[in-house]
Amino acid sequence: MIYPLIKECPTDPLVSMTNITLRNVTSIGSLLPPGIIRCNETNPCTGFVFEDVNMRTPLWDMLGYGFITEFAYGESRGSTHPVPAFLKKGDPVSATRSWADGLDDYEMVRNIAKYFLQSEFVKEMLRDTVKQIVEEQYKDMINEMTGKTTPILPFA
Repeated sequence: MIYPLIKECPTDPLVSMTNITLRNVTSIGSLLPPGIIRCNETNPCTGFVFEDVNMRTPLWDMLGYGFITEFAYGESRGSTHPVPAFLKKGDPVSATRSWADGLDDYEMVRNIAKYFLQSEFVKEMLRDTVKQIVEEQYKDMINEMTGKTTPILPFA
């Protein structure tokens, strides 16, 4: 699924999503947007609750883009970031305007590329993420080969 880059991604009105709660969820440093909550106009999602959901993404936070939310009723509680644009009880069914509306593919790609080209933080974040993955995946093998208990990596 490559929505929103390709806008033609229909939702299924036969699939109901109701009473879904995310509580105490934290994600820091993702390269992807926080999330997409897309429901169907004839069968909207209801009862979503985001409570203390923190999705910190350097790229998307800097660009000011949050959740893509369509035809979804719900509420945010606590220190949720970014706050999804849920419809409120009593609101007419409508597509909540999201950051993806009105952006053409070229503009979105240009904004993302501009950020990556200017960001030392992203380079550091990627290096640290790769280092952490390698250390975790190959810790035992590195310890066995070196006879050490702490992994030694060329980019540490």
